[in-house]
Amino acid sequence: MVDEATALAEAKASGQQVEVTAARGEYTTTHANPDGTLTLTQSTTPQRVKQDDGTWEAVDATLERRPDGRIGPKGAVVDLSFSGGGPGAGMLHLGKNGRSISLGWPGALPEPVLDGATATYPDVLDGVDLQLTATAEGYREVLVVKTPEAAQHPELESVELTARGDGLTVVPGAGGGLRALDDDGNAIFRGPAGQMWDSAGTAESGTQPQLLHTAAAAEDGEGEDSSQPGKGDASAILPVRVQEGSVIVQPDLELLRGAETVYPVYIDPPIGLGAQERTKISSDGDRFWMFDGDKGVGKCGTADGYSCGSGYVDRMYFEFAPTALAGKQILDATFRARETWSFNCDAHTVDLKRTNNISEATRWPGPSTLDHLGDRKVSAGRGTECSPSQPDAWIEFHDNPNESDENLTPTVRSFAAGSFSRLTLMLRAHDESEPRAWKRFDDNAELQVIYAYKPGVPTNVGIIPGTGTTAYCRTSADPLVVTMEKPTIQARVQTQVPSTSGALLQAEFALERRGTDNVWRQIWVGDAPDAGWDPDNTLERMATPQLADGYMYRLKARTQSHWTFLTVPDDLWSAYSSWCYFKTDSAAPKAPRITSVSPYTLCSTACEGNGGPGVPGTFVFEPNTADITNGTTDITYYEWKLLSTAAKSVPRGTTLSTTVSNVSPPLAGTQVLSVRAKDVYNRWGTPQEFIFKVAPAEGAVGRWHMDGVPGSGTTTATDTAEAGSTRNHATLDGTGTGWSSRARRGEDDYSLRLNDYTATPTQTGYAATSAPVVNTRDSFTEPFPTWRPGGPVGLTDR
Repeated sequence: MVDEATALAEAKASGQQVEVTAARGEYTTTHANPDGTLTLTQSTTPQRVKQDDGTWEAVDATLERRPDGRIGPKGAVVDLSFSGGGPGAGMLHLGKNGRSISLGWPGALPEPVLDGATATYPDVLDGVDLQLTATAEGYREVLVVKTPEAAQHPELESVELTARGDGLTVVPGAGGGLRALDDDGNAIFRGPAGQMWDSAGTAESGTQPQLLHTAAAAEDGEGEDSSQPGKGDASAILPVRVQEGSVIVQPDLELLRGAETVYPVYIDPPIGLGAQERTKISSDGDRFWMFDGDKGVGKCGTADGYSCGSGYVDRMYFEFAPTALAGKQILDATFRARETWSFNCDAHTVDLKRTNNISEATRWPGPSTLDHLGDRKVSAGRGTECSPSQPDAWIEFHDNPNESDENLTPTVRSFAAGSFSRLTLMLRAHDESEPRAWKRFDDNAELQVIYAYKPGVPTNVGIIPGTGTTAYCRTSADPLVVTMEKPTIQARVQTQVPSTSGALLQAEFALERRGTDNVWRQIWVGDAPDAGWDPDNTLERMATPQLADGYMYRLKARTQSHWTFLTVPDDLWSAYSSWCYFKTDSAAPKAPRITSVSPYTLCSTACEGNGGPGVPGTFVFEPNTADITNGTTDITYYEWKLLSTAAKSVPRGTTLSTTVSNVSPPLAGTQVLSVRAKDVYNRWGTPQEFIFKVAPAEGAVGRWHMDGVPGSGTTTATDTAEAGSTRNHATLDGTGTGWSSRARRGEDDYSLRLNDYTATPTQTGYAATSAPVVNTRDSFTEPFPTWRPGGPVGLTDR
């Protein structure tokens, strides 16, 4: 796989875009550009399917028989399979990321007949076929009632399917639909209310080319897909009812058995993946949520002797999630939709609008319009029917600097910055009263953005006071003592989201000194590296200029991100880190020496865990050789601390060596023992560190049941773990925090509540321990690409 750094180097050398294959997603594609920027294309339909071995295959909804006897698509972004015949309980399985739902037919199923993406189970009731159609993101289920006699089946008065979730719960959805939620309440799958329709429009709504016939020749063609209603078909919306273990659809009996009903009649409750959403709605009430293929935009009416439809108006919506854009500085944005047909060869204007969000319940007239983002006067898709030929074409909406109302790029930039949660774009005819402006667009639209990485606040900011490798960041109340004239400072440059070396970053340090008048004044600014740029997560180090002795200083840092777009260089800076305070005192004690006795050992090239949480270690502290004169020293005390523990002081013994035997690490993993000395002049000196590793505990080091009784007055969750020597009880805090009786097992089952009783939840509630329970110096899973190392206040990671 090609990562960002490699792709950028290849793009610069070749002058051509190079795909960052390491960043491929099912809906997204990233390219490195020769100028050092990157282009992300976010599609509304999946572009590829990831296999279990990490390879990518083409999207292909064509059904095939599998070795286990089930039926499934060749390539879909969901785990989808249909019954190969047999017990109805295995009718359908739909899953994603290890969570799934299964739907079952109440009776046995015959062996299906496969035709492309559709499996037809003939005569599941006499004269009634069951059709299951795979899509790249879900499925459609249609009962085909073929005759008036078949419509009389009492089983059709209420169609009930068994429903079972594995990691998902099926609940009622918007507008009479249904949703499958994970444990956090996220909708993994969703479907609109069911619908049914007859075949009344078949005779008048064919799919002939528009210019071959007059009158009914320009048909919209919605009826070409038997899994969705066509124009002229009588239709009805059927809310889906969810019960324990089942979903129920009750057909409209008047439509099912009416005297004017034209058979076959179709009954359809679809469901699909909720990753990205799209829909087409019509003024006559039809809606096509998560539609496949191309659909219409504009007034589908009659003009110049040709007809598209009865005069209804179509609008199309595409909704994008912000996930792929988060943490990126948007330099340019383009929306593309592929036009596959137009009413005639003359160009007509289509508008791009930003609207409120859509859902499976969206119906005409659709969500309110928020902004005009662009318009294009075009005609495409008629091929050789026009002269010159007008093939299918991508219609691009891109800001025109000469038109002040076109602001797609600023809108996408705000979207990426988190100003709103979903970006919903509507395609509509500029003139919805003009049938000649009617067009068709494909379901696969694209949002293309050129971006650079936003810089993040650097981590691991601090001062290395001596020759060690650990940097310290202290508060003004307890500043670090530095005995060197030019101490080393450090900061780890970051992007807001991790990049794979594609970002160009630099650390900017700012140093201030407090004067005798107690006023802080900036005395120096430095960059690392001082020339050029480094990739994300680089630990930058440099020496300060020579510092005056006896002053208080403070240090902060920020990350600078650099890029060039359209030959114009640009930069962006993060916010500054917190201040790190230190004072210079060349006469203060130097870093003491530390020796381990048992059971812990100094980490060198290898670092093996010993002891365990709560297991005390014995160490020997000695003065720095610079603080020893003629075998004596003026050191009087040592202060030592571990990560996440309070500092402890111990007096120096009668000899130069002082043995401390109660150094008990509370956490497993890498630990840092920090020791500093104090002299007879009551001056604390520069700290020294000893890095060692603690073996894991045999049991849990923290366990909280969060089951306090409402109204009990208890505001603490007890830590009931047994490993280690320290119990970390969690204290409830924040407005709206308390105990709730809304736990999963019902009455007498209690849980922690965070803001669920407040009128306006603000996410202020929490439960916290007074000390860390997990050692964040070490990672816990591999890989963990979004994890950023960070130490506690006062001591930073290396």
